Amino acid sequence: MTEKNGFWDVLEGRRSVRQFEDRPVEKELIERMLEAGVRAPNAHNNQSWRFVIITEKADLIRMVMVMQPKYKQALLNSGVSPDEVEVLAEKRKVRLTSAPVAIIPCVAKDDLTV
Repeated sequence: MTEKNGFWDVLEGRRSVRQFEDRPVEKELIERMLEAGVRAPNAHNNQSWRFVIITEKADLIRMVMVMQPKYKQALLNSGVSPDEVEVLAEKRKVRLTSAPVAIIPCVAKDDLTV
């Protein structure tokens, strides 16, 4: 398809960000991102998602430390060497704790319909 439209522009223009500026994200921008998230297609329009917003550095660090053991185990289960697991886990910790905000989408299982 050679013709572009807004959807393809967004899709092709997306990128991963792994380095962050040390400044807070404006509340209005966070709200706009959440608004985009709730407009996502969902089964039966039940909108079973919830979002956790973390802006405090101490909470980001605590979140990463809680996640770290399962992340390491998943890497080991995938065949990554123990030495490489430590390197990857440290990189991930630094990256995640340097973000000014984390928006964590969650699913409220009680709201799901089958």
